[in-house]
This record gives sequence, C-alpha cells and structure tokens, in this order.
Amino acid sequence: MISWRPYRLSLFVARYMHSGCQLCHYHSATLINASNINDSTIDSDIGNLSVLFNRLFNQLFNKGILCQRCHDSIHWLPKPLEVDLSYPVHISSPTAYTDTHLFQSSKSSINHLSTNNLQSNNLQNNNSQGNNSKTNNLQKNVHQNRLVIQPISYYQHPLKQVIQNFKFREDIRMLPILWYAICQLPIPKGCYKGNSVILPMPTTNARIIERGFDPLSIITPYLSKHWQIPIWQGVARVDDTISQRGLSRIERQKNIKGAFAVTESIPVRNVILFDDVATTGSSLQELANTLLSVDNSLHLRAYSLAHGSTIH
Repeated sequence: MISWRPYRLSLFVARYMHSGCQLCHYHSATLINASNINDSTIDSDIGNLSVLFNRLFNQLFNKGILCQRCHDSIHWLPKPLEVDLSYPVHISSPTAYTDTHLFQSSKSSINHLSTNNLQSNNLQNNNSQGNNSKTNNLQKNVHQNRLVIQPISYYQHPLKQVIQNFKFREDIRMLPILWYAICQLPIPKGCYKGNSVILPMPTTNARIIERGFDPLSIITPYLSKHWQIPIWQGVARVDDTISQRGLSRIERQKNIKGAFAVTESIPVRNVILFDDVATTGSSLQELANTLLSVDNSLHLRAYSLAHGSTIH
C-alpha cells in the first residue's frame, strides 16, 4: 500500500478549516461540483459508519477548495491525446464466414431475384446480417492499437505552477488543489473495483532519492479513493534513463524504450494508467506496450493531471 496518510492533514485543513480559495487566496472558496467528490476520500477504511459520518461532517463543515473565478479559469477535461501502440495487431477471420460462403450466398440471392422478389429481399437481409456478424467477429479479434490519454487540464497557468511546486518542491499546500482537480474526473465507463486497477507511472529508487519523494505515490491514492478502484504496482522501472524534461518527441521515445518490466501477474483486464504530465505521451505509450506484450487482451486507458508542451 502506498504511504500517503501524512499528507492528509493538509487536505483536511483546506476543506474544513480554511474558508479562502487555495489558489488565489483572495476570494472565498465555494462548493463547486460537489456531486463529483467522493466523500469517502478522507477516510473509508473503518467501514460504513465512518463513511456516513464523513458525509454528514462534509455537509456541515466543508468550505470548498477553489473560488468560482479560479475554477472557471482552468480548462477542465480537454480533448484527449491519442498515441499509437507498436504492439502488433492480429486480425483473424472466423472460419464460419469464408469467401466461398459469401460467394455462394450472393449467387443464391441473384437466382432468387429472377424468380421471386420477396425471397430475394429476405436473402439479402440474411446476407446483411451475416456480414454484420462477420464484422462484429472481426472487431472482437482486433487488439488495442491506440491509447487514449485523458488529461484533467492543460499544462498551463494556473495548474502548471501548482504541479511544479508540488512535484519539484514538495509544497504540501498544493495537494488540496490537485485533489480538487482529480475530483473533476468521472469514473471510466465500465470500470469498478472488481474488474479494474490503477497503475501509476513507475519510477526508480534513484529518482525518489534524488527528488526526496515520489509525487505520484502521494496523488494516486486520492484517485483510487475517488473512483473506488484499487492501485496495482506490478510494473517496475528497470532503467535509469535521463529525465524526459526538454526532450523532443523522438528523443523521448528513444529515451524511454525498454524502460519497464512487468513483475507481477496482471489481475484484471482493465488497467488504467496514470501519470502527472503527459507531453507527447511517450512514457504512457511505452508502459502500455510493455503490458500488451505480456497480455494483448488487456483494455488500457490513460489519465494524467495535465497535457503540456515539450518543455515542462
């Protein structure tokens, strides 16, 4: 389990003891999109009684995180970023529908057309259903070849400064704003606790020592609590490549190649990748390719705090 409890005091103070906006520190915070916020985020470990208490406490004392002006200044949920996956795509035709079968069906419909229009129409409908069934069977055999990355916002002011202050300076005051941003994400369709896991972008021990902490290990549990989907950390970062900051798209792809290795069996079919900033999507792309090389039946999707420029 990722250790994140020492940081919870900052969020508690921001939500229940500080009435000002955590971003501008000028206007009063307001309760915005409260329906998106899972009240069990603060603590749902004790049981249902604790959840009910938290909801009641939240209704009585929650002061909000951002003011209306700051909320509106952020572009929430922009257009997703799509990247190609290099894992080979295999399309296998079902044996029930061969070219000979389709030719015979077509020939039969032509013969009936000359004798009985009604029978011809019925045959054409049957052929149409057969073709649709063939298409559906083909689609079921097509493995995922594109990864959709949904950022919470763009990597620009004011969220850019928030991410930088937390990521590079461990400014704990930024955590409530990041939690608020995470709460803007609706739960992925068809994903729940029993069939999905969240995989945060792996890092190396050397980078944790250099930075002093792992930002994603602090942020991801809030996403897990918000969606009620567990975290899975069965992929390791096996390289010690240089930082992706300032690299071009091609340089990023070369730098991240072969950087990950699956160390545990993948428990479910739906794996949700999560990173802080997706610039070109190269890191998430390589992580997805690594997973698909182990199990090409996986359904992968990705989310990030922000989508930014090539320099961040």
